[in-house]
Amino acid sequence: MVATEYLYNGLNVVVDNVWSPKGNEIIRGELFRFQGVKVTSVRLICDKEVNHKRDQQRFLENQMKERVDVVNKELDGYSWPSYVKVIDSTDMSIEAVVAEIEKA
Repeated sequence: MVATEYLYNGLNVVVDNVWSPKGNEIIRGELFRFQGVKVTSVRLICDKEVNHKRDQQRFLENQMKERVDVVNKELDGYSWPSYVKVIDSTDMSIEAVVAEIEKA
């Protein structure tokens, strides 16, 4: 895990694209091995229209297109632990989202 290499060197780490509560637990377990590490779990959501608009802003080869709805349905079907902070980013700028995450 590359994140652990950064942590060993005293750097901050952000891990994204964790798609399930189980995956989140695995990563949290790895990160909590480091003394003094703060682990914050955040699930970013937004409304369907905004999600599709944001997907279209990705490089073409990275666009999910119809999979956006499939993935959202899958993520909504999980029972997320209470320590996962949910942030609705629909009407938020990137800077506002980052500020909200930092408050968590």
